[in-house]
Amino acid sequence: MWRKRTLVALISSACLLGCTATVDQRGVARAPGRLLHPSCKGRQGAECPPDMVGVSAVCWACPVVDVTECQLRCDNGNGGACEIRAIQARAGWGLEEPDERLAQAFEEKGCKGGSPWACVKVAVCHLEGGKCSPDPVRALTILKEECDAGIALACAAYGQVKIEAGEASTGFAYAEHACVGLDDAAGCRFFRTLCTQYPESAPVRCADTARERACGLGDERACAGDLGETRTYLPIPR
Repeated sequence: MWRKRTLVALISSACLLGCTATVDQRGVARAPGRLLHPSCKGRQGAECPPDMVGVSAVCWACPVVDVTECQLRCDNGNGGACEIRAIQARAGWGLEEPDERLAQAFEEKGCKGGSPWACVKVAVCHLEGGKCSPDPVRALTILKEECDAGIALACAAYGQVKIEAGEASTGFAYAEHACVGLDDAAGCRFFRTLCTQYPESAPVRCADTARERACGLGDERACAGDLGETRTYLPIPR
């Protein structure tokens, strides 16, 4: 049973995890409209791709507070803009009240438009089966595709599903890949979360491996021995 709890909003994730995440140039090439995390190296707006907007060292697919502009870009096939429209709809921006169904529709459109983060959120929704129709086959397909494309969160999420299905060896291999294989400090945080949440099936020194790798990738908290818990997109079962 998946615990029914609100998933971390993408905009919050960007602020929370961005300073430990490496800007994924492969992701940019694959989906120019995707939201990018800022990197610890101080990526500024001036360094954003020409079709993106730099705000507070984050490259956005559209001006986050501009519903009209984001809608226009979404209508023109920009998956990242559709993803941001989902955030806006969930917050009720430009509406009389928050609209979860509209947000989900934007995430679907964002996924079709090439936004990997929108695809992960669509997959999680189908895994939860509350707000979306249960479709674990599609969910796993999406997560696997995004993981193969280099999205650390998708690898961690796919790994968690496998762990819950009793395939701990496979699951932790994917979770570790999110950290070690992709050299992603944010992926290391997800990896460590799974190590601590599923200790009975975690590999030896699992959490230590995650912390050490995150430190090597420049995560100061990890170097200080405090990697902490990271809220995952997938709810941890009871």
